Amino acid sequence: MLHVLGERYDYCVSDVSERDCIVRNLSHALFLRPLAHSEAMKEGRSTPLLFTNSTGEKNESLVDEVLRDIATRQTARGGHAAEYHLKKEYNDRCTPFFSHYAKGMESKAHLRSRELKSHVGLPCLPPLCDRFRSLLALASCDMLHSTLVHWLSKAVNPNYDNWREHTIHQMVYLVGLISLEEECYIKGAGGRTPSDMSKSFMKMATESSNEKDMSVLQLLVKLQESTRSKDSRPLLQRVIEILTAFQRSQQPAEAEEAMTGVGDESSSTPTGVSPVQLEAADAEKKAQRKKRAAEQRAKTMGRMQQLQKSFLASSTSPTTMDSSGASQD
Repeated sequence: MLHVLGERYDYCVSDVSERDCIVRNLSHALFLRPLAHSEAMKEGRSTPLLFTNSTGEKNESLVDEVLRDIATRQTARGGHAAEYHLKKEYNDRCTPFFSHYAKGMESKAHLRSRELKSHVGLPCLPPLCDRFRSLLALASCDMLHSTLVHWLSKAVNPNYDNWREHTIHQMVYLVGLISLEEECYIKGAGGRTPSDMSKSFMKMATESSNEKDMSVLQLLVKLQESTRSKDSRPLLQRVIEILTAFQRSQQPAEAEEAMTGVGDESSSTPTGVSPVQLEAADAEKKAQRKKRAAEQRAKTMGRMQQLQKSFLASSTSPTTMDSSGASQD
């Protein structure tokens, strides 16, 4: 699913140019490590759909131009050849889930992302062509939503041990990718959900399907507080911001529908279900904080009592010894 939605740098899939394809391919190669000029040119020439002429001059000039725009040339120490380092502003355009990465390269990309600490890796992709725009319907299907809720619920469960940081990062990235794509699509339609979108993934993600299950947004907020997501927190924070902004934008529309009397159910609950769920989540957080504070106070009092007992025992032992010695005399 990540590759179906994320890899669209093709003339038939989205509106991209030859330069865009080179920038994406070359920046992901430089994201792993600095490259010499010959290595960088080789990576640039391996870009799919690169135009060529009889002499190959256009390839060389365009790749070299892109290389100088996205990277800085730094002289290496010890007499080695100069290397090209990717500019900081291009780091967030790179994702560990690049389809041309092999398994070992993907692991290096994850390590590189951890080193940067604030790396989000959720780029704004070019819009899909009309014939592929229906992929959003695939992203908003009930099966995908149920799968995300199922695995996120396991990820936030402290008793569930069969989890991996890579899987959590993958799920959060998929939620962010779909949400960002839908957000751009809605903005292009004037802020309203287009008529060809039968379902909205972000609307499904901000609302729970039943009273027992938490919504995707609530699970992400809970996951943010867990130590299991320490390497995914910059990305997690960005995804929560996107979904929260969408949730806030939907509340005025729901209130307007309630005021105009559209449907009895909407008039009985003008603000929808989401604010109540957020209040419940806030109450749960406060109760957890109070519980942790009470446990910490109990531990502190226990330590103080132990120190007092040891101090009394040490202070009374010399007097006891003196009194026993005096009685013997």
